[in-house]
Amino acid sequence: MENILNVLKSLLYALFVYIGIDEDVAMILFVLMMIDSGLGIVKALRLGYKFSFRRLAWGIVIKLTLLVVPMIVALVGKGLGMDFKLFVVAIINILIVNEGISCVTNVISAKTKKVIENTDFVTKLLELIRKAFYGFDSAASWCFR
Repeated sequence: MENILNVLKSLLYALFVYIGIDEDVAMILFVLMMIDSGLGIVKALRLGYKFSFRRLAWGIVIKLTLLVVPMIVALVGKGLGMDFKLFVVAIINILIVNEGISCVTNVISAKTKKVIENTDFVTKLLELIRKAFYGFDSAASWCFR
């Protein structure tokens, strides 16, 4: 099992190098996501919500899928022969800031025993990426008319 994890870790790092994502920054984002999940548990317990391992697991799975978004954008750029590095860095930075805001919000909610809503920057970011990809699709279909 440990060998499989090491192989997966090596493949992930190789992918980061190939698409130009700094693996240290990706690790920081991953750690912030795990801290946010832990603080979410603290917040839920402090506010008297029923704890659910299923909900926690789905929350972590969703967070981990967000790590794939910068990779998708970088690979699309590579596939198009374009350098999307600045766009990828911006996406990762937005995800990092979003996780930081969420961590602090969870602490405030736990401390004050009040539900404080986060602004959903990630969904806005995903919608922006989707629209950008549609723009490339429209440009490509125009070329073949």
